[in-house]
Amino acid sequence: MRSIRNAIHNPYAASHSMGVRLLLYWFTMALLLVAAILSILMAMGVLSHPARQLASALDIQQRNTYAALDAQMDELTGHGHVGKAGPGAGCFSRG
Repeated sequence: MRSIRNAIHNPYAASHSMGVRLLLYWFTMALLLVAAILSILMAMGVLSHPARQLASALDIQQRNTYAALDAQMDELTGHGHVGKAGPGAGCFSRG
């Protein structure tokens, strides 16, 4: 009851409070509109195509990284590289 009396005697306070509420209302409506548009785009599949392209590109990049890492490890451990003298040309070779 006291707030109603204050609003009657001080119209600026009431309009300020109403302005804040109106601003909050419009902000909420804009946020809901953006959420609805994104939901519709996702339901239509518009946003899923770029996501599939990104997943495919990342999969290829991961395979290339694994292949490069395997090649590097093979070279470092000596499994992927045979020396210049050919196979069997080590200190234990008979010949």
